Amino acid sequence: MGSSEGILYSQDYGESWLAAQLPPDCGAVMGIALSPTFAQDGTAVAATTKRGVLRSTDGGKRWQQGAVTAKTTAVIWT
Repeated sequence: MGSSEGILYSQDYGESWLAAQLPPDCGAVMGIALSPTFAQDGTAVAATTKRGVLRSTDGGKRWQQGAVTAKTTAVIWT
């Protein structure tokens, strides 16, 4: 789940939520997209207002700066 406070994730089907590790000064999280194979690879991307698109490969626990910038307007899974 994304918010102006960052990204939260759950390991117990939503009973409790933990704060994900984000790069500093990301700004607000505007949206999150899961890979079509998220259940197998844990890959997701998140659009932020200050850092562009972030990427997670561990189910959303840790996020890194992606290869795209804040000017990115779409992410397409192939």
